[in-house]
Amino acid sequence: MIVTSATQTGYTQTTNKTTATNATSACESTTTTQAVSQPDTTSSASTAQTTLATISTKWGFKVDENGFFGTDFNKVAGIPENVKIHQTMMDIAEKYTAARGDGMDSLKVFSRVWTLYSTIAGDTLDPSGTGYMTQQEAAAMPKSYVSKGSLTDGIVSVQKNMDQWNAMSKIAADVDNATDGLLNTGWKGFMAFDGVSGRDNNGETAFYGSREVFELHAGTKYEEKESDDKLAVGELFGAFFYKRVDEETNSYNMDNNNTSMSGVQYNGSVKATKAYYEFLKSGQDIKTYISNTKGKDYLEEFSNRISRLPNGEIDTDLADKFFEELDKSLQNQRAQYQANSYPSLDASTSKTAADLTDNGSLGQLSQMYQTTQKIKLPTAGSLINIGI
Repeated sequence: MIVTSATQTGYTQTTNKTTATNATSACESTTTTQAVSQPDTTSSASTAQTTLATISTKWGFKVDENGFFGTDFNKVAGIPENVKIHQTMMDIAEKYTAARGDGMDSLKVFSRVWTLYSTIAGDTLDPSGTGYMTQQEAAAMPKSYVSKGSLTDGIVSVQKNMDQWNAMSKIAADVDNATDGLLNTGWKGFMAFDGVSGRDNNGETAFYGSREVFELHAGTKYEEKESDDKLAVGELFGAFFYKRVDEETNSYNMDNNNTSMSGVQYNGSVKATKAYYEFLKSGQDIKTYISNTKGKDYLEEFSNRISRLPNGEIDTDLADKFFEELDKSLQNQRAQYQANSYPSLDASTSKTAADLTDNGSLGQLSQMYQTTQKIKLPTAGSLINIGI
């Protein structure tokens, strides 16, 4: 067996000598490899030798010198092998599952989010099959989508062009404003304006913003030699993962602390989104909902606010028109929700690679990495082989 007590603050690779590189990750998440010389003894037949010993990440998977998981991780998570996953994404997934508090496995988060991402993207994802996408190809990707709640609860619709994006943007803002944040439509950005970048000449794609989001969170480039006119699919997915998982983690934390999310459209409350679909299922009109939840005084104050003319006078027709148009939009949203166009993403029915792997159930695999992640990496001393 291997007994360890060696300090490892970065990634250590061994060829003919030991070299430390890229000391940017927390020591408990690193992969380390060290050459170890065995002492001569006169009391046994053992002789001095060099042993290659490996300490895996706390999740039980290997990472390279830049912090990217090997293909063994992709296989378990059901992600294509050419999509590199950085270990900081697993750190974020762990924070996410802790905020959820429902015992969801961190690996399952990866599998579900990849399935969500690839389903929304559909045929627009990697159309050339090369693993890279041009800005023109990215511009053809969906602009946003509407979630049923969390990242693992499924989706209602996908907005594939800017007209649909603008229409859904208005509905989301109107619902949020009218209910003071009690209801959230679950509208989320996919590509459109979802990562501001000074390099973009097409704000509808946020193309280079995806690269910037990835590098900001990972602390490293996706590839040493990056293309100036193409992005890797892994960069695009990584940016989506970092942004959506991180924002939803904050959403859960705010929900847990009963903090108002009013006015926050992109990372709106999961609780408020689920409340929105309960409202749709109830068949109520929006004025009745506001009156029952916020009170008649709030409804009157809000109606006066949206009816006030520039000269300060109140035109009640403006409020009547607002509620009439919003109710029509919500009827369409109710119909889309009931149509359930993406049943494979529903939490109650979806099965992903992380639910059942070639190595057995995720639960069995999880026991291994849930155990290893509790083991603190060594802080001092040397790595010694004391037996088989």
